Amino acid sequence: MLNSYRTQNSFEYSFTCPPEDYLEYMFNDTLSYYNGMGSGDFIFNDEIIHKKPISFNKYVNSSVLILGGGPTTKEIIKDLPEHDYVWSVNYFHKNTKLPKIDLAVLGKDVDKFDEVLIKYISDNKTNIIFEEAKDSREGEDHIHSLFPKQVSWYNTRYQSKLGIGVRMVILAIMLGVKDIKIAGIDGWSITGECNHAFQINKPSPKWGLSSEEVYNLTKRQFIIFWEYILDLQKEYNFNITNLGENYEISEFGKITKQFNK
Repeated sequence: MLNSYRTQNSFEYSFTCPPEDYLEYMFNDTLSYYNGMGSGDFIFNDEIIHKKPISFNKYVNSSVLILGGGPTTKEIIKDLPEHDYVWSVNYFHKNTKLPKIDLAVLGKDVDKFDEVLIKYISDNKTNIIFEEAKDSREGEDHIHSLFPKQVSWYNTRYQSKLGIGVRMVILAIMLGVKDIKIAGIDGWSITGECNHAFQINKPSPKWGLSSEEVYNLTKRQFIIFWEYILDLQKEYNFNITNLGENYEISEFGKITKQFNK
């Protein structure tokens, strides 16, 4: 498996550090940032640090559909595959065609005071997870104050520029999910087409690079990610299906389809 560590290259990396260094590098800072937030037990190993509420036991041996913000999500929701729970990310609440979201991970850029978001969480009893232990905690604290039993957090050794969706896959594995189905984790299209599932006209990140450079960077990182997932599959008992393989727009789908040949 290819390795690229943030401790060695602050721009292009897929992992914070080697597994044997992860807890030493991240444990204290992560727990300090999230001090007082969430319920349940602290769970940690060489791949993840998180707080697990008792209610999360329902995910063990379950089937979870993870819907990212990529365009294939809009296709998948027309004919949903069999699942027990649906997870999503960030601005999921802006797409009213999505099925009920049982768990959502919110990044830093999401307005955590948004009344529409707050109402959705309240009406649907959605579990809210945070994963970026940096900058002000004001928004996170606000949601935690409203839904203390529905809030948790995590940090994964795996990072990269591919976004929260791929890290949610790792969270699912570590929570004991048996069958993981993913859509909307599609990657950068060389044509520049985005067609975001949650945010109209959302520009894709470029990090100061040309379109070709972004395409090649994310392609490398998707390959590393999938190799990592296949390595985890040797240790953890789960199945995973990338539903994006059926759609030309999904660059990640093309990669996993190639691995499956």
